[in-house]
Amino acid sequence: MSKLLLGKLIRKLRKNKGLSLRKLAEKVDTSFVNIAHIENGNIATSDKVLKQLAKALDYDVDKMLATADSVNE
Repeated sequence: MSKLLLGKLIRKLRKNKGLSLRKLAEKVDTSFVNIAHIENGNIATSDKVLKQLAKALDYDVDKMLATADSVNE
């Protein structure tokens, strides 16, 4: 898995929820630019932010972290 795969997952979940980058960023308490970078696979992100993203997107936290762990290895 790559950062890009994690980003695509986050983008797909966000769009399925009908959330803009800014709305998701508000829920996660980060900048929309940061979310865009994550979605585009430009940066890795912390477990804290991943957990907040999973919660905001009603996605299984363990699955989100597992996807991210695959990215980090």
